[in-house]
Amino acid sequence: MKEECFQNLLQKVTLFWICLFLHLSMNADDEGFINNCKRLMRVIGASDCDFQALIEKAFVIRFESGICVIKHWKINNS
Repeated sequence: MKEECFQNLLQKVTLFWICLFLHLSMNADDEGFINNCKRLMRVIGASDCDFQALIEKAFVIRFESGICVIKHWKINNS
């Protein structure tokens, strides 16, 4: 199942978006939440458009508070 989810990611987004997704995943807590998305984007040089693409493709869910969560976190980490 894990490999299938990653293959879906490869088919839908660019290599730079995959890089951003992996960095977000590495910095997420045990439940898949990230509270420093903007800082992380600055560190790796990602733009708001890159992040927005992950939201539009439904790989990341963003809350009004600025906190984000990786969708299907438990599937990807089981």
